[in-house]
Amino acid sequence: MYFKKWLLLLCLVFVLALTACSDKQSDAIEAGITAMQDGKYEDAKVCFKAALSSKGGQRYRRMTGAAYRYLGIISYEEEDYEKAEEYLLKAVDYSDVKEVIADAFAYLGEVYERCGREDEAIQAWSKSLDRRKDEILSMKRMYLQWKTGKMSDQEAEGELNKYVSKGNVLASYYLAVVFEKGENYAQAIKIYEEAYEKDPDATLLLKIAECYHQMGDLETMMQYYEKAEGALSGDELLAVLWNEVAVFESHLDYENARAKALQYLSLAPENEAMAKEEMFLRTRLGIVSEDTSEEITTESETQG
Repeated sequence: MYFKKWLLLLCLVFVLALTACSDKQSDAIEAGITAMQDGKYEDAKVCFKAALSSKGGQRYRRMTGAAYRYLGIISYEEEDYEKAEEYLLKAVDYSDVKEVIADAFAYLGEVYERCGREDEAIQAWSKSLDRRKDEILSMKRMYLQWKTGKMSDQEAEGELNKYVSKGNVLASYYLAVVFEKGENYAQAIKIYEEAYEKDPDATLLLKIAECYHQMGDLETMMQYYEKAEGALSGDELLAVLWNEVAVFESHLDYENARAKALQYLSLAPENEAMAKEEMFLRTRLGIVSEDTSEEITTESETQG
């Protein structure tokens, strides 16, 4: 979410600072930035590691801090959160550039959130916000404070509505989640739909589907699930189909559950767990035949 914005921001810092630093260090960082922008993370890591310096001068330490910051971002993108934390903490330790430190703390917050360390995430984001205003990061911190019980529903609604009134889609999403958790599904659906009109993201369709599921309206739920399916592919689509199988089965709707299982198998025929699930659903429906290849092929052609 923050990657491109922060990358540009730090590049501006370099424009002011590079000429005062060693050519070898600055060239390595510039090469790393180029490789990173091209998605060549392994090449970028080599460049940034080459820019690390043990020299004690302030300018060397500043560039070393920047290199650690980039290594931390790459590790975060690669979901190596242990390494990301190590590098980002070193970026904070080495750098005296406010923007670099703010970025490092912001990414540390992301790392801690992904690892379920919510209190540390809130603390890291607070340290980032102490150094730089960031509306999105402020909302993320607020949402996590609510999620961990440090803010009441009423407080969260009041604060988030300030951002919703400005047309902020992320704030709308968070506000809808607050209503959904409070079982005010009608209001949650309304806000999710308004957010979807501004930003047609399949995640919002799935949230609406889940609200209708909780309301017991399986027909409307299915409509939103299928709309989301049309916007997804690969593992994301398979995850949604798997969830649909579970939902329909929990409501003893074995026919629809099996239809989704067949749709899943048309995309991933090698999945043994779903094959066993489909076999179980056949027994529930009283289907004797064990040959489902024709049905799977038909389902695949329908999706195509």
